Amino acid sequence: MSRSVSFKEQLTSAAFRFDSFIRSGVDPRTGSYSCSVALDAAPTDAAGGSKLPLTLSYDSFNNQNMGLGTGWSLRTCSYEQRRRKLTLSNGVTYKLLVSEGQATFKDKKLDNLNVTVQGDELVIEHIDGRTEILSRPSATAEEWLLTHAYCPNGTQTRYAYRLISGQRRLTEVYHQHHRLLSIDYAQNGGTPPTITLWPDMPSKRLQYRFALNNELHQRIILVTVENNQLMWSFGYRRINGFLLMTNVQQPSGAQETLSYRPEGHRLPTGAPVSSLPVVVQSVMSPGGGQRRRRGRAHKTRGAAITRHAPCRFAVSGTVRRRSARPASLPAA
Repeated sequence: MSRSVSFKEQLTSAAFRFDSFIRSGVDPRTGSYSCSVALDAAPTDAAGGSKLPLTLSYDSFNNQNMGLGTGWSLRTCSYEQRRRKLTLSNGVTYKLLVSEGQATFKDKKLDNLNVTVQGDELVIEHIDGRTEILSRPSATAEEWLLTHAYCPNGTQTRYAYRLISGQRRLTEVYHQHHRLLSIDYAQNGGTPPTITLWPDMPSKRLQYRFALNNELHQRIILVTVENNQLMWSFGYRRINGFLLMTNVQQPSGAQETLSYRPEGHRLPTGAPVSSLPVVVQSVMSPGGGQRRRRGRAHKTRGAAITRHAPCRFAVSGTVRRRSARPASLPAA
């Protein structure tokens, strides 16, 4: 299984019905195509109305296979010390230097969060009152992963990991005393990888099954509590080292087809690659005899992307420093 360094690891930027669980689209700023599965679409009447803020995302800049197909990953908050990269759950990334018990941002202009170091934990306080705890297994480990999240109302979500193929992978998520999610990476073959929401509640259970072929994520099958099955299919093409999604087919029969310009965006000298491919056309075929809809081409106009946060926002003021873990919340 590939563990090469992904292009996304070297670039940083700040830039419910069942048929809407999967969302996709072209970023108008970069011309890149993304696709995500909203795992937060949990039943709202379970566990006190909580939702699981977790997303399975495809990114053409990510050439790693973390057990669910090349380019696909579970988006949670994390920090890589060697690359000094903090990734938030919403996909925003920052350069963060952690040294001698201090955390210092290098490229953050918006005062929307505060990070402190407590031993082998990074404590992230968001401006909306949420607190996330990232932990590493030892003082020499370079990867810090999300282990606890605290809401302003005092509830706690816990994230559990196992070492699989030399990587710490998320396997279970608990909210208070309820198990919200379980992941089976099916390393021994024979059965597909699965993500199950509410695995201990048969009346609410949803299961995503993933069909992989040569490490490519080709199909997602959603099995509902009524044992109905909905399927999404994906097609890919490799261009200049990038695995690009070229086709998405929905359960309704609608199909989206994407075309690319191989060298759409130039990168500055010293970047890991000289250019990035961009989507030049997307065509949506609704099916059912309806007319196709053709999307507009992405125009680069010769402009080059700047590494490290090309889109930034600045405001005045600072985040008031609070205690790392509010006294009203339970200790980890």
